[in-house]
Order: sequence, then C-alpha cells, then structure tokens
Amino acid sequence: MSLDCRVRESIQEEANGIIAPPELKEKVIVQIKMNHGGSKMKRRLIAGVLTAAFLIPTTGFAYQSIMADGIYGSFENLKKHAGAMTLEAYMRFNAKLSEAKDEMGAKEYEEFTKELKKLTNAKLEYGDSNGNIDYDQLSPEKREEMKKVSMGLQPYFDRLNGHKSSKEILTQEEFDRYMEALMTHEIVRVKTKSTGGIKAEDIPEAYKERFMKAEQFMEYVDEKVR
Repeated sequence: MSLDCRVRESIQEEANGIIAPPELKEKVIVQIKMNHGGSKMKRRLIAGVLTAAFLIPTTGFAYQSIMADGIYGSFENLKKHAGAMTLEAYMRFNAKLSEAKDEMGAKEYEEFTKELKKLTNAKLEYGDSNGNIDYDQLSPEKREEMKKVSMGLQPYFDRLNGHKSSKEILTQEEFDRYMEALMTHEIVRVKTKSTGGIKAEDIPEAYKERFMKAEQFMEYVDEKVR
C-alpha cells in the first residue's frame, strides 16, 4: 500500500471516532486563553501561529478528499517539519479548508490557498516546532515580505471568523500596527516556547512592554471587527 493510501486510511480511522461538540461550532480559526493581571482573557491569534495546528472546524470530521495535502503535501511531510502537529489537528485543518472552499467558491478559494501556502511554507522553514516564527530573526526583506503575506490573508481570516474585515475597518496605519501586534505575539510565543496560554511572568523582561502594547491593540481591533 502506498504512503498516500496509508495516510488516508489512518486519517479515516481517526476521523470516524471524532465528533465535534456543539460549543466548537462558532466560526473561530484560533482562540487562546491568557492569564494577565490575575484575570483570564481570551485572545484571538490568526496569522501568528501555525495555521493548521489550531483550526477549529464548525462541523464533524467527516472524511473528504484531503484538501490539506494541497497545502502541505501530506501529513507525514508536515510532521517532519512540525513535530507538534497531530493527526487530529491536520483533520481540523482539512475540515476548515473544506468550509472555506464552500464559502468562497473555487476561484476565490484558489487565490486564498495560494497566499496561505506562502505563509505555511515560511512557518515550516523558519518556525519552531509549533510553527511560530521569531520575525526579529528574519532579514528585513523577508520580514517585510511575510508581513505583506499576512496583510493579504487577514481579510480572509476575518471573513471565516464571521467578523468584519479589519483591513476595511482600520486605517492603513492601524492595519499595519495590527499586523505588527500579531507578529509580536508570535515572537513571544517562540521566546516562551508556548503551546498554550502565555503568562506574564513567563515573558522575558525585554519583551514585556512590547507584548502588552500588542495585546492591548489586538483587543482594540477585536472589539471593532466583531
């Protein structure tokens, strides 16, 4: 049996036993919980993490063609680069891609996945085992390139979240600042080796002020797009 068939069989077996609970049906690509100042707050992070690892489907994990293979090649290929990736997360990504295609239509979906591949390829090349990139370590040219890719993808992410387009709601200066805030959040996830919530006490002193400003601005944007 070919590797391709084995991967699909494995995913099929895994998917058959998974049922998404009703509370996960809200259209959210990423949602993380943080502890800050003694209070627990929810934070959205879209472009700042390995997209596939945190996508939440709005339906059950019914087996379909493996659309995620069009982005990563295969689960086995992704696993070589991102050790934290699980088969369940890969199927979540696949389910979300299916939802996106249904909502966008074939032509727009093709444009979306073309840009998404640029982001995911960069995360495989420059990201840690969780797919988070320390953008401060990239060359200025590469950093700006990735920022532009994120700017192009953000309206799609907003739409799939059921939110207003941050690109349209914000001024150009604010939108640029929003992208910087998302990148800062991702940098701190690398520094803290975070796979979940980020606690203020775990953040290196040199990044605390920058991180908190980014958090505050992300909250501001969140309120405007909802």
